[in-house]
Amino acid sequence: MPRTRSLIVMADGERGDGTIVGTITLVGPGSPLVEVAQGDEFELRMLAVSPLERGRGIGATLTKAALEMARERGATRVVLSTMESMHTAHRLYERMGFQRREDLDWVVVDNLDGTTTRVAAGEGSRRCRPPVGLRLDPLTPTALTSPGCTRALPGAGRH
Repeated sequence: MPRTRSLIVMADGERGDGTIVGTITLVGPGSPLVEVAQGDEFELRMLAVSPLERGRGIGATLTKAALEMARERGATRVVLSTMESMHTAHRLYERMGFQRREDLDWVVVDNLDGTTTRVAAGEGSRRCRPPVGLRLDPLTPTALTSPGCTRALPGAGRH
């Protein structure tokens, strides 16, 4: 059975044996961790860089490594989602060739029974709540979208 998830970690030090400074997860088709990927698309998840280490190109290095791993595993398309408030991440993804796909935007809706449901951004109601870490008025669901992005991988087969 193919691996459905790979974690890439970056550490300081000449041999990578120092403090961990960042991480990203690559999710393959069929993984229960998929949020926006469809069919045979791979998905980037949980890019994180230590606040003390930001501005050193670590996010770009991790993203490039994940894209290369996806390509090696036969990916022809990679998608991701990000919170609207993450402007620095948006610039990174745009520089790397990702393009916004509004059809992948989504929000989380609180259900009356205490569960939550993910719905397309345009289907949100006054019960929408922001993704974790985003503090916005819960009555403005248009401000709660998570831009979904996609990138075709150069050198990969046609999708």
